[in-house]
Amino acid sequence: MLGYQQGGSVSPDETVQFVEFSYDSPSPIVLQQVSSGQLLDRAAVLVTTAFDDPAAEIDVGTSRDPDAIFGSGDIDLSVLGQYENRILLLFSQNDLLLLTIDPASSTRGAGILLFKIATR
Repeated sequence: MLGYQQGGSVSPDETVQFVEFSYDSPSPIVLQQVSSGQLLDRAAVLVTTAFDDPAAEIDVGTSRDPDAIFGSGDIDLSVLGQYENRILLLFSQNDLLLLTIDPASSTRGAGILLFKIATR
């Protein structure tokens, strides 16, 4: 059980991040630095404005593995909707968590990325 220590239970420190992005956001976006031992609990993307080029893509991952959480084809940015990955990703080394946006030739499009990081 995450956060359990002998003699009692301790809740881990958790951080929930809310990041808005659009077709013209600079890319990649450094979401945060992650440290060895931190755990990504889940991630979700809500497409709030459909991208007008179906070739638009985003990746969410680390500098070492840019599509570790979401990769090409996981999210259809041309369709309004919610996409969730209930991944449990334990970071084994310090790294940067990144959102990479490839809008293709989109002239509109926006969304929100939510992710939760726990520190043990």
